[in-house]
Amino acid sequence: MQPHTHGQYPSGWTINSGQGTSSISVTVGSSSGNVCATPFNSSCEGTQGCISVTVTPLPGLCTISGNSIICSGDTEPYTASASDATSYTWTIPSDWTINSGQGTSSISVTVGSSSGNVCVTPYNNDCEGTQGCKSITVNPLPTPNITGKALVCTNETDVSYSTSYVEGNSYYWDVYNGTITSGQNTSQIFVDWEISGTGTIRLTDTVNATGCYTKTDGYNVNIKFLDSLEILLKFNAVLICKNLENAFVNYQWYNQNGLIPGETRQFYESTFPLNGEYYVIATDNNNCPNKSNHLIFPIAKSGEIYVFPNPTKNRFKIVINNEDYGEVLIRVYNTLGKKLNELISNKGTQFFETEVSVQGLYPGVYVVEIIVGKDNKYYEKVMVE
Repeated sequence: MQPHTHGQYPSGWTINSGQGTSSISVTVGSSSGNVCATPFNSSCEGTQGCISVTVTPLPGLCTISGNSIICSGDTEPYTASASDATSYTWTIPSDWTINSGQGTSSISVTVGSSSGNVCVTPYNNDCEGTQGCKSITVNPLPTPNITGKALVCTNETDVSYSTSYVEGNSYYWDVYNGTITSGQNTSQIFVDWEISGTGTIRLTDTVNATGCYTKTDGYNVNIKFLDSLEILLKFNAVLICKNLENAFVNYQWYNQNGLIPGETRQFYESTFPLNGEYYVIATDNNNCPNKSNHLIFPIAKSGEIYVFPNPTKNRFKIVINNEDYGEVLIRVYNTLGKKLNELISNKGTQFFETEVSVQGLYPGVYVVEIIVGKDNKYYEKVMVE
């Protein structure tokens, strides 16, 4: 008879093959214990040998907790639970990202655009448990796109900005350096722009059914500074619009009655004398309208003297239309009779005008003394605001 062995093993184990030979295959049960073999040579029994085997239990059924309906781009936590598990290996849809926690029972993920399964396999040391999975539905984000003027003028009003309307979505707009005048909570707003610089528009577009939303990056709007626009009187009958650095390209002149037809040049030439209120609106290369200062000409009739504007803030004009000639002495007094300003000029023609500054004077009433030649004295009151 050939030599052979006889094996022993823990309760609950099963020898699959090899009993009576030098090698066996077993299915391990849950119990630890000894695996023993007794050698035989024919009927002669040798000394039994044993090996102690510790059985590590398999992890239990793995479950996953976390949201199952989410939005693309969300950051979401997921947590696994399995008895006897010491570590976990996670798998997620291909366009998702595990931010932290791989190998542990909890992970943080950045959600991609694809729905799919979040799965985890539990381990007890090197013993692999049964994988558990959770089906996840990913809802898409809205895709707003703001359109509208990116270059506007200071104080430009009712400028339209919009995004494509989607049924079932809601819209919230935020504007910096401007004011929404209408359209909030719709897909189109109208904005009044204010000070020069940069304005910014942001939009939060929300899918009401899912709560998924997109907040846009800032849509920047260049609010153009309005160039300083000033008109001057030349030769007593010509108004000229200053155009330094060729900032303006189009002009329209106005008077107290409104638009002056046909007056679209840089200067306005009137039949002398000028009489009334005048200003110009000039547009620059960006089609921004700029409004000039107003000049008022209550031109004196023969024999009259006018002081205007009155009241005034910074300066006033004196217009004389008479036959007094010679040196013109102008003095400004306060109500106590103290002289505050003096100006000397000369009147060589019937029509005379000059300008007097009142900058630095306190608001109140002042007396203006006008002496033409030696014997012609006139007095007017001026209100300084």
